Amino acid sequence: MAPKVGSIKTFSSVRPYKDFAVSPEWITGMVQAEKMEFEDELVEMTKCGKGYQRRVADLKAWRQGKMELELQAHVDAEQAFHAASNLAFHRYPQSPG
Repeated sequence: MAPKVGSIKTFSSVRPYKDFAVSPEWITGMVQAEKMEFEDELVEMTKCGKGYQRRVADLKAWRQGKMELELQAHVDAEQAFHAASNLAFHRYPQSPG
């Protein structure tokens, strides 16, 4: 019943926010599980309204932190790759004969 990634159970005969209350925790949980895009979550949080300012600030901070972790993981992987690529050549004495 939400704009989820994929199409399972995205529509129903009951309407969220009109026929039943939507918990903001449901929305946040879907983003953390990567079942909803960040932009869609902001729209859903706006519709929900409950604790909007705090929750949106939390979401933006969470997204920024997640992006920083992903960037650091990428940098670490690139540094490891280049460190392995730049290993010094080992020299072995030439055997007689």
